[in-house]
Amino acid sequence: MSAAFAPLLDRLARRLSPDAPAVADAPERWAYALRDAVDAVAPDWIVTHRDDALEAGAIAAQLAAGADPMDLDPAAVPAVAATLDCAGTLASLYPDRVVAASLTGPVRLRDAVAEALGDDGAALDRDDLLADCGDALARLAAAYAERGVTRIVVWEGEPSPAAAPAPAAAHEPLLRRLELLGVEAVLCGGSDLAPARYAGHACAGGGSGAALLDPCAFEPARAARAGDALAAAASAAGPAGVVLSDGPLSPDTDLAALRAARA
Repeated sequence: MSAAFAPLLDRLARRLSPDAPAVADAPERWAYALRDAVDAVAPDWIVTHRDDALEAGAIAAQLAAGADPMDLDPAAVPAVAATLDCAGTLASLYPDRVVAASLTGPVRLRDAVAEALGDDGAALDRDDLLADCGDALARLAAAYAERGVTRIVVWEGEPSPAAAPAPAAAHEPLLRRLELLGVEAVLCGGSDLAPARYAGHACAGGGSGAALLDPCAFEPARAARAGDALAAAASAAGPAGVVLSDGPLSPDTDLAALRAARA
């Protein structure tokens, strides 16, 4: 397989290290649990995490506490700070490997923040909140880069027609910051967004330079077809692209089948 393989390993790490503390409680120890999963799977990219509620919870908490929407800083919230520390530990463990962190896309983030705030969220101007979320993500991406992360994976939703008049504009602060930092990003989702500024784009409509793989593809019942599934995703991503798991690999992953599929 020529495309890079970048699975999410959280659930597999929990299977291999059942006594490891959660990342929020001991980020360095969780990074070492992820190292065990990395050693078992040998991915090309080490993806630190994916938590669609992480940034939304941080921003909602800051807004509820009266923060200026133009100065939102998710990294100041302990749960996000712990994830940053975990990413930094992984980057130090694998200085010669690609370490990628996940961010929730600005449109998905805006909607999650509004929902978390309830009635207060419903009263916010949706376009202003979208812009504020885009700026906050740019700050957070810079914090990941400072800790040694070399790729960013942006998980966007599929916006409804009324989601934003120009959802691509909300990605601009993040993309500009990443360009300044020299960090490439891959977009997952957001099939209505032009992917030109991203190094890869995986979405329901096809995308380019990236593809998503079912995280259950290597379960025992599907092991015989795992090689075909991985090959199809790699073909869709292209030789210089990346195959990401669309969620954490199943804890029931057959490691022998995974290694055989990648051989």
